[in-house]
Amino acid sequence: MMKKIGLVGGTGPESTLMYYKELNSKIDEVTGGKNMPELKLFL
Repeated sequence: MMKKIGLVGGTGPESTLMYYKELNSKIDEVTGGKNMPELKLFL
């Protein structure tokens, strides 16, 4: 079971997007694309 991830935004929208994309890529790699956690963004 995946847990919820809270993500605090960076210094601007571009950096927040970079964090989000990197997290998704790593989680996809670890789970083989079979699971994704619920993400909550705090901007």
